[in-house]
Amino acid sequence: MLTLRLPTLIASIRAIEPALSGLPDWPQLTGSMQHNVVLATTELVTNAIIHGNRGEAHRSVHVSVELGTDEIVIVVTDEGQGFDVESVPDPTSPALREREGGRGLHTVQRLADALTFEHTESGHSVTIRFHRT
Repeated sequence: MLTLRLPTLIASIRAIEPALSGLPDWPQLTGSMQHNVVLATTELVTNAIIHGNRGEAHRSVHVSVELGTDEIVIVVTDEGQGFDVESVPDPTSPALREREGGRGLHTVQRLADALTFEHTESGHSVTIRFHRT
């Protein structure tokens, strides 16, 4: 299991790929699986820094990764107030297609096999799962 505590800095995103690639079972994953896991994790950490923690330096983003024999489970937790997932606009709608941002969560939903949200007293967590088979 990998656990990271990242400062609320955009530069923290650069730590994700090296940390994931250092996991013992990482080389056993296909290249496309590695890409999907890195991209989804990076998108969630970016959202946690920008939207969850609102760039507030005194907050952190916590990432845990477990590479099981059947699935990969990644939990990204920020120290923010959370959000209503139903209120996130669809970036594929004609009115939003030209917008520069707003595709991260949509991308993660397409890459991961499962996505869940949880709000706790200390923050907001997003869990993604990838099946290894």
